[in-house]
Amino acid sequence: MKLVRVCYEDYGAEERICIRALELPPAQIERFQELGMIELEGDEISLNDLRRIRKVLRLRRSLGVTMTGAVVILELLEHIENLEDELRRLRKGRVSD
Repeated sequence: MKLVRVCYEDYGAEERICIRALELPPAQIERFQELGMIELEGDEISLNDLRRIRKVLRLRRSLGVTMTGAVVILELLEHIENLEDELRRLRKGRVSD
């Protein structure tokens, strides 16, 4: 199976949205908080957290995994993306030398 990296717009940390606009059950929002996936400021979350929620929900729907499983998968995918970015930077620096 080949992994495909999907690029999303990287929102600034200051951009926020009200959690009521998400139309998610309060228990699900609490679960996302318990799993350390989102940080609430009052009743708002960052747009980056919203992007992560959408990815987790898509993973659950597509793969049929639990919420915890989807969060673990998301964190592993984000870690892989960070490592790939770092590897690209290192390779670029070596080519420039």
